[in-house]
Amino acid sequence: MDSPEAAPRGRELATAGLPQEDLQRLEDALWREDWRLVPAGEPSAALFAPGGPDAVLVDGALAESEPRWLDLAGRPGVTVPALAVVSRGQAGLLARLLRGGASDCLVRPLQADKVLAALRQTLGLQALQGHVDRRLQALAAEDAFLGVVAESPAMRRTLMMAARAAAHPVDVLILGETGTGKELLARAVHGASSRKRRPFVAVDCGALPPDLVEGLLFGQRKGAFTGATDDKAGLLEQADGGTVFLDEVGNLPLEAQTKLLRVLQTRENWRLGDTAPRPLDLRVVAATNSDLEKHALAGQFRLDLFHRLCDFPLRVPPLRERPGDVDLLARMFFNRHRARFSLPELRLPRPFVERLEAYPWPGNVRQLENAMKQAAVLAEDQVGEDQLPREVLAWVRPPEQSVQVAAPRFNLPEGVMPLWQAERLVTAEVETRLLSEAVAQCKGDRVAAAARLNLHPKTLARKLKDLRIG
Repeated sequence: MDSPEAAPRGRELATAGLPQEDLQRLEDALWREDWRLVPAGEPSAALFAPGGPDAVLVDGALAESEPRWLDLAGRPGVTVPALAVVSRGQAGLLARLLRGGASDCLVRPLQADKVLAALRQTLGLQALQGHVDRRLQALAAEDAFLGVVAESPAMRRTLMMAARAAAHPVDVLILGETGTGKELLARAVHGASSRKRRPFVAVDCGALPPDLVEGLLFGQRKGAFTGATDDKAGLLEQADGGTVFLDEVGNLPLEAQTKLLRVLQTRENWRLGDTAPRPLDLRVVAATNSDLEKHALAGQFRLDLFHRLCDFPLRVPPLRERPGDVDLLARMFFNRHRARFSLPELRLPRPFVERLEAYPWPGNVRQLENAMKQAAVLAEDQVGEDQLPREVLAWVRPPEQSVQVAAPRFNLPEGVMPLWQAERLVTAEVETRLLSEAVAQCKGDRVAAAARLNLHPKTLARKLKDLRIG
């Protein structure tokens, strides 16, 4: 419908099902208040999404015969209100429309001042409710992250980014070494989000039996294979409406990666044996302690799945990059285990804490907690350094040297090869040299060598085995 003269965008009131006399009665008065009437078209999610009109005015009879108008307007999070118009004597219809999702109802004959007043009131209440909702969500986010101890700038930045991610419908990829607390951060993201009252399902991808991965993750229909005696929802479906945490996602077999990519793209799940997909509403938080992008470029992980998971990356810094947090974490863990074992209250002396702060903690927060549990059990009337694990006591900071090192020479085969293949060969050669030298300098003590390399002893053992180093 054309305005009396060209008008700026202003605010838009979409109309549906209203007779021409109603529209003529409103048009001039609303235009003077910077409102423009536009046809609403068919009811759709786009009409009530950001970028749509500021409000919708729908005839009450149309809204009752086509409930989708008010169903769409009444969905959680929708900020485009729907106002309905009824005739006098239709009190029953008016009540049904309000229960169905209408923000307000207007009675014919329509008067522009009453329409404008209803719009101001409805939009004002929505703005106030939005402010309250944002404040409540901010408070919930603060509560959710209380369990994450962080004073160091590196970790505070990670928590700030995690809180921002929690407030928006984005998938998250958490990057960090073993023991840095990736699952704790994933639970905090879930707890600070609008999904906090829905399930949080943690999946250890490395612990899934290879031959059962697809059935466990995606579910199965009865008779899909020998032994499938019942319909069974997979772990992804169990997280419907909430969050699924895929820990060490890099351990998933390539076949399961392909199917997971499809789920992430379509938000639909196919159980084994299904003939039709099932809609799935969930946030995916994945975590890895490896360089997924490097593995993807080497063909060991799907590159398209990596980019799909990396919707919002979060890096959890290792404990050696969080020196300001060691003291806080140590005291928290010590007091937690002291209370758990009903032990007397003791304080951590400063030399004890200094020894903790000097150690690089290759096992990160998990290793520190185990050390504090041991100290709590061994302490009687006081806490001493001799109650710390052997690897912490044996640690001696290597002297800082400033020497000129010749450029390394690598034993690469002649000719041109793919860059990723050359990188793998060079990396293997460098790791072989460094690991061999560290073990030799520590006279075969692998615990001391792991500490020198800032590696967890289990990681060192695995690398020595992979590289076939005595």
